[in-house]
Amino acid sequence: MNIVNHETAIIKVIADEYVKGDSCYATIIGGNCKGSHLKLDNGQRAFSFSAANLQCGTKIICTITKSADGRKNALAQLDSICGLYDACA
Repeated sequence: MNIVNHETAIIKVIADEYVKGDSCYATIIGGNCKGSHLKLDNGQRAFSFSAANLQCGTKIICTITKSADGRKNALAQLDSICGLYDACA
């Protein structure tokens, strides 16, 4: 019984993650001169080279260019800036 529940939980986690080609909303949570760290709307973390020098708290729309693996966050490309501290609608 526990094995079935564990397998179901793993499948649910994989289904909740964004994969290459998915678009989503994200918030800038940090960054450096190479890019910005993002928190996606599902709680997943990502990094974007094209969103460098944006302020923390900026809401953006992005497309996932590389899915996350066990060790690294997903990579995302900036599509649009919604606004600083504003909710994307």
